Amino acid sequence: MGRLFPAILFAAALGGFSCSPKPKTTTKPVAGSLNVLVRPPDRMIEPIPVSDPGALPVQSGGAMTIDVELDEPAFIYLVWANSAGEILPLYPWNNETLDVKDISQPPPVRRGTKRIFSPLLGRSWAFGNRSGIETIILLVRHTALPENLQLATLLNSPPTSKLDDPTDLIKLRIQNPDGTKDNSALAAFLEPLSKHFDLIEAVQFTHADKKSD
Repeated sequence: MGRLFPAILFAAALGGFSCSPKPKTTTKPVAGSLNVLVRPPDRMIEPIPVSDPGALPVQSGGAMTIDVELDEPAFIYLVWANSAGEILPLYPWNNETLDVKDISQPPPVRRGTKRIFSPLLGRSWAFGNRSGIETIILLVRHTALPENLQLATLLNSPPTSKLDDPTDLIKLRIQNPDGTKDNSALAAFLEPLSKHFDLIEAVQFTHADKKSD
């Protein structure tokens, strides 16, 4: 038995090593930016960043373009919760026109990328005729959205934020695993998405009809 004792210890050591939990692999957080550019109905000026002086409030008949840039290739999804209460899928569902308006439709498969324009360069998304709040949402994953995950089940109703000043702008970023301590209506709206995406960024701004002189 004395000769077997070291062998038993060695085997036990191997077994203990093999059964211990593997160290968790850490994935580098995705860094990037969501840029929304807007212009008035007369289209007399080029689109300007929504944060620039004079950009807000946007007006009915005006338009916007969206530019997303990441520091590494990833899977990008853009959603627009408009002032009429609709939740519209933008990228990658629609390229030039809003052919797909149902957020429950599975998105087409695209490769991971570092930059996208929505719509394609030279096009724009037009604002409707109802005043209210416009919300643009960027969702980023290291992997493609699973087929069994429908965004419609996570985005039940549009956010109910209120902006006291029509020139105010709300920006919110949620980056897993940090989450957010924000208690705003926008944060509550985005919370169901937080465990499914590596980066969430949203921009909210006012849409007001142009007042007649």
